[in-house]
Amino acid sequence: MKKTIEELLSGNFRHEHPQLLFSQDKIEVTLKAGDVYKGELYFGTEDNQKIRGYITSSNRRVYREPRNFRELR
Repeated sequence: MKKTIEELLSGNFRHEHPQLLFSQDKIEVTLKAGDVYKGELYFGTEDNQKIRGYITSSNRRVYREPRNFRELR
């Protein structure tokens, strides 16, 4: 425990990040004016660790629901 605390105090941070898994590699939808598309994307980790995050889009016309996620199933 003392060694871990000393490493943290010296700025030595080592974090292992699990591989993220996505149900789709790419989402691409073409719509005409007035059309609506609703879909789902599932993601998680190889070892089923808890994940959380925030969903964003560079297109202001894209509506995300929910915008935050935490262990949604």
